[in-house]
Amino acid sequence: MPNAAVIFFSHRAETYDPERAPTTLTKGYAEIVARRIAAAIEAPTFQVIPERDYSRDYASCMAQAKRDKEEGVFPELLYDMDPIDFKSVVLVYPNWFGSCPMPMFTYLSHHSFEGKKVIPVCVHDGKGIGQTEKHLKAALPGARLLKGISVPGKDFPSREQELLSSVKEALAAPLPEE
Repeated sequence: MPNAAVIFFSHRAETYDPERAPTTLTKGYAEIVARRIAAAIEAPTFQVIPERDYSRDYASCMAQAKRDKEEGVFPELLYDMDPIDFKSVVLVYPNWFGSCPMPMFTYLSHHSFEGKKVIPVCVHDGKGIGQTEKHLKAALPGARLLKGISVPGKDFPSREQELLSSVKEALAAPLPEE
């Protein structure tokens, strides 16, 4: 497989399912998706974890995430991994308020992705990829950002093969022109 890494942010706790109301997950949907992608492409994973975790309560978590976004807070991370040795990076994250969660932006701001192929994979609750591609393009100067892939978290099991095929195709494709 290609020289790639899977970098993800996921929140395990209470999550919102529009059809069933809040439900508690032992692994966030983004983590489940990231680990399946990593296994399929035989790539290492790195989980972006903020020093101060978000609340396990859905409403409190979303209130903090919204404040972080509105105030431009880049939460400190618990630890770090430099993607310097990888030619391609698959970023997996939930859609929080139309964008990536701020801890992911903290991680991205600490590293250069210049010349790297970056494949965004947005896990959402029905709201799609939002503005994440636009925000990632601004956060990743010099990166070769591919078109984002979105998947509803609760639908992942039925769409897993489709998603894995899309990621594999993106990794195999030549680098896009700038």
